[in-house]
Amino acid sequence: VSPAVVIPALLEASKQGYGVQAGVPSLVIAAASLDDVYAITIFSLTLSLVFPTGDSPIFTVLGAPAEIFAGVFFGAVVGYVLHVVPRKDVQNLHLIRLSVLFSFSLAFLFGTAKLRVDGAGAIGVLVAAFVASHAWKKEGSLPEEDHLANMWHHALQPLLFGLIGLELNLEMISTRTVLLGVIILAIGLLFRLVASFVAVFGSGLHIKERLFVAIAWMPKATVQAALAPVVLEAARSRPSSSATYVEYGVLILTISIMSILITAPFGALAIRLATPVLLKKDEKSTQDGSKQYSWGRPGSSSTVAALVKEGHHADYIDENKPYAEFWMGVHPNGPAKLVETSEDLSNRIKNHPELVATHEKGTLQFLFKVLSVNQALSVQSHPTKEEAILLHKNDPAHYPDPNHKPEMAIALTDFELLCGFRPAKEIYENLKGAPEVMSLVDNSDELKNLLGDEAGAKAALK
Repeated sequence: VSPAVVIPALLEASKQGYGVQAGVPSLVIAAASLDDVYAITIFSLTLSLVFPTGDSPIFTVLGAPAEIFAGVFFGAVVGYVLHVVPRKDVQNLHLIRLSVLFSFSLAFLFGTAKLRVDGAGAIGVLVAAFVASHAWKKEGSLPEEDHLANMWHHALQPLLFGLIGLELNLEMISTRTVLLGVIILAIGLLFRLVASFVAVFGSGLHIKERLFVAIAWMPKATVQAALAPVVLEAARSRPSSSATYVEYGVLILTISIMSILITAPFGALAIRLATPVLLKKDEKSTQDGSKQYSWGRPGSSSTVAALVKEGHHADYIDENKPYAEFWMGVHPNGPAKLVETSEDLSNRIKNHPELVATHEKGTLQFLFKVLSVNQALSVQSHPTKEEAILLHKNDPAHYPDPNHKPEMAIALTDFELLCGFRPAKEIYENLKGAPEVMSLVDNSDELKNLLGDEAGAKAALK
């Protein structure tokens, strides 16, 4: 399966909240990487058997597991080293990480090719990138991912497909070859759809989600483009190869190009069309930090959307979507990140508990939210602390938190709120424990003197 087609489409679906709760995007992306490792390994083994290097077939077969182990081992070591080195406080941290990863990838690929263990090179590069990115994700966002995406889209991808196009000689392709290629691809895709659908039985996915996984497993592009010319080059580079092997190489190249031309565009289109139909949308799971509840203001009219854009949390604002809330804190559904290092605030507080008050216990016991309201919100009822503990104990599915979650709202624009207010005296007593809030009151003594008159106290507090 082609990561270049599948991963961008699945990441976009994940950003919009489709299939996130069921884990469909994560499942397909992870399986795509494993599928590529398996395909590259089997391809390298088969190529070694067809075009022997002088070693015995037994040595060639036994050498395949050794290549896999070596690639996984060295890739994992490099990925871990990139998590530790360089230090996180150095300048241009993300650029240094990217340069080291890219340099290792080139060196490992060319080095293993020189040693005639090509499979270890490809696997090592995949594992190194996987391990490193997994560690970097714990720190927050991935600027390295954006830089690599730019390199891929603007330089490497056009170069790859341009080179494979140069290898194609239309004079060597007959109508019979094209027809056979289409038939082979149709049969292969049919079996692949069925196999992919059956493979995710028992995973907890619903039938629509399993069907989506099968559709997402259709596109082919980058792996085919990278491997397709290898057989033809191997046949041409060995004097002992007959013309038949060269013909086979041309046939493999032709069918590979056909698979790219047919499955890549139609597969990408099928994924995008099937996403809203087959996957359930979780409105709470957008990756730009916003919460797209139905009562929020739409598009650019929302203050939340402005925060998302100004903070570079999203490339664009969807004018048809409601941007209701923006969270800033350590909640896992909307973690805040440090501007300098993109590290999650929760990780920084966990590693440096002295940054917060002792009673916070190494985390934040509050969540700051910005709301942009377009219509009436749903009615909310907050229990007391004692009630919250009891509700959580008796019904944890509906009350996952034993905390009573009191809320304080500050209206920055005209806002109508219908609720029960605490008595003025109680409000004043609560304010006394928050001097930073009391400092906003011009004359707290005057406010205290007015408490004898309930109407005057309310006017003063207002």
